[in-house]
Amino acid sequence: MYYTGFGVQDLSQMNTLFPGKQFVQNPGGKFPFEDNQFDWIFSNAVIEHVGDKEAHILYK
Repeated sequence: MYYTGFGVQDLSQMNTLFPGKQFVQNPGGKFPFEDNQFDWIFSNAVIEHVGDKEAHILYK
């Protein structure tokens, strides 16, 4: 099983704490992943940080 962590904050120290895992930092907007790149995704505390209702729809 592969693991990719994803967040807006600096994740550079995560590679040291969790070797063999991948961590991607992104400031927001369109995610830097291809379609069907993952078999499953776990996400929490996200939608309330996207902005207004129009932004929720824009980035679906």
